[in-house]
Amino acid sequence: MAPLQNIAVALTLLIVMVEIASLPTSSAVIVKSEEAALDELTPIIKTALDGVIAAAPPSKRTKVAEAVAKQELLAMYTMNKAKGDKEKFGAHLLAYKIAAKIVTAAAPAEKFKMMEDGFTEASRPIL
Repeated sequence: MAPLQNIAVALTLLIVMVEIASLPTSSAVIVKSEEAALDELTPIIKTALDGVIAAAPPSKRTKVAEAVAKQELLAMYTMNKAKGDKEKFGAHLLAYKIAAKIVTAAAPAEKFKMMEDGFTEASRPIL
């Protein structure tokens, strides 16, 4: 990857990390029920992850699909574990929405890295 692209990827990752770190932790984040919020989040994540697989070169599609499945399972686990704690649930919900939007907007060559970085960061414990 060219140095300029490395800088762009690093800056994008920095923006994701700052956005996630500055998430509000008040219970006012969740207005809908947790189930309704998950129903809304699921297609957003699916669109982003489908884009990662579609952008993968044919020779790497199987490995990418495995990594995507891992991130999808981690997202489901994280969200289910946060149920009942409105602050954590809301923070993870917003973090996954941001990460999914960044992955969806990323250039095809950057989608996998953005998924790995953004979704992993979104799954981190929120204190």
